[in-house]
Amino acid sequence: MKADSFNIESIQHRISKSDEPAFRLLFNHFYARLLNYAFVIVKNHESAEDIVLEVMHTVWERRSKLHEVKNLANYLYVCTRNKTLDYHQKNSKLMGISFDDPHYNEFVVHHNPELHLIHKELFDFIDQAILSLPEKTRLVYRMVKEEGMKYQEVADLLGISVKTVNNQVLSSMKTIRQQATLYLNKDKKNPLFRTMLSFLFF
Repeated sequence: MKADSFNIESIQHRISKSDEPAFRLLFNHFYARLLNYAFVIVKNHESAEDIVLEVMHTVWERRSKLHEVKNLANYLYVCTRNKTLDYHQKNSKLMGISFDDPHYNEFVVHHNPELHLIHKELFDFIDQAILSLPEKTRLVYRMVKEEGMKYQEVADLLGISVKTVNNQVLSSMKTIRQQATLYLNKDKKNPLFRTMLSFLFF
């Protein structure tokens, strides 16, 4: 079901009037989507659940001001993203991968320390490059590239056209490629690192 097929504007208005059944409709419609989005970033199902529940709790607590939100779907995704950033700051983990994962460390650190360092540098670069994107562009990029959502689905959720989604993704990739080129040219990088980065963005 697309976000607009259950009349999200009507749902939003009803919630602002403290309509609990309307809030349950919103919760049921967006919970799985937001959970998937949060999990892609934090890589921990329990933490992703906590994040989404906190977002939904905030929506209900601030329901009297919900009429001020122009795009509720976008608002939910932005709130979820912000909570995931808070999570990473509190837990000191790189976005998109946890180097504290025992299985990751068991294979990479003990069997190939050099590969571990290359992976860390690679994901650190990707993290910083994505964070440097404009807010809306970054949101679209994550939904398409990290959550694996279709352009039409992203367009429906964010209230924008498919062409805009495509343009945002192309713009993101162009920016990241430019940063990658500068980064690779700045120092003599490990050949494996160069290959991995080139494979992802060129």
